[in-house]
Amino acid sequence: MTRPLADRDSAEWWAALADHRLQIQTCQSCRTHRLVARAMCAACRSFDWEWTEASGEGTIVSWTVSHRAYQPERTAPYTVVFVRLAEGEGLLLPGGWSSDAAPSVGMPVRAEFEDVPGEPPAALLRWEPVTD
Repeated sequence: MTRPLADRDSAEWWAALADHRLQIQTCQSCRTHRLVARAMCAACRSFDWEWTEASGEGTIVSWTVSHRAYQPERTAPYTVVFVRLAEGEGLLLPGGWSSDAAPSVGMPVRAEFEDVPGEPPAALLRWEPVTD
């Protein structure tokens, strides 16, 4: 399976996923949460931020079904969902779909993690429907 490539801004995010934790950046000046990871806050232009633990819960805003396998180890068709995190309106994350049930807009979901073989440890974000 293709391994994720971390850069300067996303290395800690990928490390948290490998530990099966979902983190988001939070500005220390204005407390705005942000994704994707970047050096400067778009709200107040501060360079002071920290990683904070996210709940891993959200709702589906969109999805797509790919009928073409873009990686040799992936079989088609597969579904990718786009999720709005519970922590904020602008926090949108894609991820694989981990259910036989059809996704729908507004469906509550929670994060899960798919380990990627190899070293160092790595994981990809996936989403499953909340059933309780």
